[in-house]
Amino acid sequence: MDHSEAVALAQAGNGDGFEALVRAFSPFVLALATRYVGARDAPDVAQEIWLAVHRKLWQLEDGAKFVPWLRTLVFYQCLNYRKARARYQAHEVYLAADGWRGICECVATDSLPMDQLMMRQDLRRLLSQLLDGMPGDLGLLLRMHYLQGFSYSELVELTSLPLSTVKWRLHQGRKLLKASLAKLVDVQD
Repeated sequence: MDHSEAVALAQAGNGDGFEALVRAFSPFVLALATRYVGARDAPDVAQEIWLAVHRKLWQLEDGAKFVPWLRTLVFYQCLNYRKARARYQAHEVYLAADGWRGICECVATDSLPMDQLMMRQDLRRLLSQLLDGMPGDLGLLLRMHYLQGFSYSELVELTSLPLSTVKWRLHQGRKLLKASLAKLVDVQD
């Protein structure tokens, strides 16, 4: 049975159709969730994603578009998970004032790529908190583009947003990250 048939069966309430989708696409969902939230949390998030698929499958009008629909659903479910996790995490990062200034200067001038900043554990924790705490999908888009190497076209395909919107959100995310870091430097001085 192809996935269009399985979608139609699942939408009609047939458990075999939904089970066929889960069997066929579980590795895909788990792989995407792992990239977005990390290997430790991916299995739990994948389970939540399948619950969301079950609840929302009726919204899909064309079974042939299941894969892009699923990819977008995974993206937004992982985004929601990251936001919820950010609200409940309370990690303190202590850096000297020079360390804070150095981070801000590197981010503001783009002299040091973000992935190199993420090499230090304390900086990785701080940047992860800041990215997770950003409004909407800004933090996740920054993480995917700059840390995981997603191209603009991959982000467009994944989010179903226009290219101009993806670029604008990345730009806004960088501005917000710089402003957040600048505030932290002011607090630390």
